[in-house]
Amino acid sequence: MKMNGSWQVLICPPIVRFSVCIILVPITVVTVFGNLLVIITIIHFKQLHTPTNFLILSLAVADLTVGAMLMPLSIKGILEKCMNTANTLQKNFNVMMCNVSVLNLSFIALDRYYAVSDPLRYKFKMTPPVTAVMITLTWSVPAVVGGVLVFTGPRSVQLNSTFSGNVSGDGHCSLTINVLSQFLFSLVFFYTPCTIMICTYLKIYLIVRRQVQAIQDQAMKNMTSKTHMLISKMERKATKTLAVVFVVFCMCWAPVFICVMIQSFLILSKSIVFYHVIGWIAYSNSMFNPLVYSFFYSWFRKALSIIVSGKIFRQNSSRMNLFSE
Repeated sequence: MKMNGSWQVLICPPIVRFSVCIILVPITVVTVFGNLLVIITIIHFKQLHTPTNFLILSLAVADLTVGAMLMPLSIKGILEKCMNTANTLQKNFNVMMCNVSVLNLSFIALDRYYAVSDPLRYKFKMTPPVTAVMITLTWSVPAVVGGVLVFTGPRSVQLNSTFSGNVSGDGHCSLTINVLSQFLFSLVFFYTPCTIMICTYLKIYLIVRRQVQAIQDQAMKNMTSKTHMLISKMERKATKTLAVVFVVFCMCWAPVFICVMIQSFLILSKSIVFYHVIGWIAYSNSMFNPLVYSFFYSWFRKALSIIVSGKIFRQNSSRMNLFSE
């Protein structure tokens, strides 16, 4: 079934085009170079070759793809006379990259749960083959979902709008939305996994509190206890950082999925500018992740200084100790 709704479309004057370039182009550049630095850091330094960091690497690749492909396509669409939304290919990538991020964050939450709740057996559970399977699922499942879920479904919405300006064709911009598919997608691939991840991090928080209390009770009895305490502190710091990454993801993507849920039940007349704004709020999540790493991870800041100073080209630079004071 198709439902009709109005769509307010704006012609892009020169001042708006200039403003778009001033604001969105720097966001795109920071996103690309920030995530490229994360990828180079994790690949180059052997000390960072851990299951957690490989999952972070997969997330950084997804964020780099958003910055290098989706952001430029979105800017191009905004600067066109008809400020229409993404074409089918771009919609497909939007869905895929969001799903990749959700699955990456889900596996990261699982990794953090095992690392904190059962540190003695963590290395036996999170082996390289297991990590490889996780990353494979992270990319293969969204590739299928992005190509099928959004563009199927018996119920769709046809949005048409007439507007003035020098526009080719009949003077209309149209957008077809598969309402049922988008509703199911948001429910299955955003709200449900995010709820599960929230519960997982809350459980991790309770476990960490118990561990901190136990460490305080033992109070540095011997060197072995000190070593275990240090390892526990590092794991807690990594868990806290990745929990922040998850919270930032939810904050950036929530406006899009709230709008999708509302649109699923009620056809609203909205300016397409509104949808571009919430879309770019979601895109900005890919820019924030490297900033979170640089703020919380001292090893990432040290790696950046090595890369920027050119020390990365020295012999055996990949074996530098990033965790030393």
